[in-house]
Parts: sequence; C-alpha cells; structure tokens
Amino acid sequence: SVRPVESDAVKGARLLLVHDMSYIERRSKETRRYLFYFFVVLGTCVAVCLWDADRQAGGINHYILPLWDGRGLATPRFGDIAIARLLEGMARVGCHPESLTAKLFGGKICLGVYDTGGRNVELAREQLQAAGITVAAEDVGGNFGRRVAFDTTTGVVRLKRWLG
Repeated sequence: SVRPVESDAVKGARLLLVHDMSYIERRSKETRRYLFYFFVVLGTCVAVCLWDADRQAGGINHYILPLWDGRGLATPRFGDIAIARLLEGMARVGCHPESLTAKLFGGKICLGVYDTGGRNVELAREQLQAAGITVAAEDVGGNFGRRVAFDTTTGVVRLKRWLG
C-alpha cells in the first residue's frame, strides 16, 4: 500500500509498504535504488539480514515459526521457507552464498513449554551454516523486543530494543 508522508525534509513524499519481494523484483533497475530501508519489529520472530559487499546488495526476511510441518501453505512465515526464499532472491540478483554475510535479530525468550524464539534463532544459524554463510553479527534472545532497520544499499542495521 502507498501512503502520503509529510516531513520538513520532503514535502509530498510517499511511503510504500512492501509485504513481499515480488514488487521489488518487478521494479526497473533505475528505481530499485530508492527503496532501501526495511523496518521489522520483532518479538519471538527472527529477522535474517543478508549482505553481499561485492555486489552491494542486501535482503531481509522475518519469520514467526521455525519449521513448516507440511500442512497448509508453505509460506515465509516459517523459517525454513523464509530463509530458502531469501537465498533464492539473493541468487536472482547475482549473489553467491560464499560472498554473503548474515546478521540475525530477534528470538525473544518467552516463558512456556515451547521456546519459539530460541528455536527460530537455532534454525537460522543451522540453515546459514549449511549454506556456507558467515554470521557477522547478531542480537538475539533476551526478554525484550527489537525494532530493526536494514539499509539494503549499505548493509548497515540500526537496532532499538524495548522491554515488554
């Protein structure tokens, strides 16, 4: 969806909320450089940020549950599906796993029988290691949520924590 945005710096700008990568892939090469910040709010969810310094390309996902159990749709709300699709998207723009670095965020610990946050983090680490991708940084676990802003043109991540 597109919403008007007013600020002192930019009058009449528009904010584009992107729900999947298909919009970005269909854009022209000239306009792709304008959409470069992705914001994600995380509790037990995990976000995986991938960066290729050689190609100056980045991608991000975030997922709710670690594994798709084969029932229903295989959507990126499951970590195994989300990470595979992120890797496929990076490959489509010419990135190779050996040139990628990863940053992991999220996985808040919640009391209960099933540690969803911990399992989400564990899955990300396992899948990235299996793909030969180095985890360069992470901020995971703990009893707080996070807001992550990822600049896909520089690979820089801005993180804000909050209790709750």
